Amino acid sequence: MTKKSTIVSVVIPVYNADKSLLKAVESVLTQTYESIELVIIDDGSTRQSTQQLLISIDNYNDSRVKIIHQLNAGVSEARNHGIKESTGKYLTFLDSDDWLDSNFIEDTVVMMEDYHLDLVCGAVKEHNSTRVEKLGLVTESRVAQTEKEVGKLYDSLYLWSSWAKLYRKDILTNNDLRFPKGMQLGEDFYFVHQFLMYSERIGYVTTSIYHFENINDESLSKSYVSGLEDSLEQQYRFWKKFTATKPVITKAYYKNRMSYGSYLTALYVGNFYKKGCQVGYREKRTMVSQFINKHRNWLQIADKEQLPKTKKDKIITTVMGTRIPDFILILFATKEFLRRVKFLVGSSKKRSTMR
Repeated sequence: MTKKSTIVSVVIPVYNADKSLLKAVESVLTQTYESIELVIIDDGSTRQSTQQLLISIDNYNDSRVKIIHQLNAGVSEARNHGIKESTGKYLTFLDSDDWLDSNFIEDTVVMMEDYHLDLVCGAVKEHNSTRVEKLGLVTESRVAQTEKEVGKLYDSLYLWSSWAKLYRKDILTNNDLRFPKGMQLGEDFYFVHQFLMYSERIGYVTTSIYHFENINDESLSKSYVSGLEDSLEQQYRFWKKFTATKPVITKAYYKNRMSYGSYLTALYVGNFYKKGCQVGYREKRTMVSQFINKHRNWLQIADKEQLPKTKKDKIITTVMGTRIPDFILILFATKEFLRRVKFLVGSSKKRSTMR
């Protein structure tokens, strides 16, 4: 084991969390690596059950646990608060629905220090209503110290999410790297790619797994977000800056994806078919038309590498390319309907197998 004096800070943002929070906390406190601090940021939870859970955790009387309450400001500000309050040399994020293998922190710290790395990514196992899947195509631990090597590992590194990673905190502090305030959707992608602009050596560990629970159909990622356009514009501006700085990694991104502008446009339209949206059809039609006219260049694909790669993406980009709001809205309404059917069928099958 590495030196116990090397403290690792684990930041868990909490908002109206359910009992899964206890599983997340226990997965941290039972790590084989003991020199940790657990920083829980309660983002203004309103449920009494969540407050009771936090009291239960506080009653552990574990000196490694620090619970901090703040007024509701969103997950980005909760994580930023966690970064500020953390004292570790290294830092990792854990969502309240997820959990870690018991050796996650030890394995990532060992690799971080043995190879003098800036960032270490662990393997991810997704648990959802239809399957349990280990994500990542690489079967052995690796170190990447050039853009080209990072590009080869791009999908396995799970770079669109801030969790399942161990960060050198001094890089965050020295470069004032934080989650973007007010950004709704995409804040994780923004944060990690911002970190990549200041990183030189990255590791990937296959022996330690971050367990990602994607079974909650009421999660924020599946709920309607109002005022999304500003966040998407901020992401597009950042992406232009990132592509100019990291062209090789950008090329790796496009190996399996459509153009970033098309992706952001799809996020905008798809948002109208998430739970909680109260926008009527005529207003949706007007808003989609205005968005596409304003961001006409987002759908223009000048480079062949940005063309869609999958059949689904080809259909989406083709329909969005017509710029006809009715066609576009029908497509995304159908897409969301099929997603919900798949979720319900998968959940039903999973319940049946558990009986």
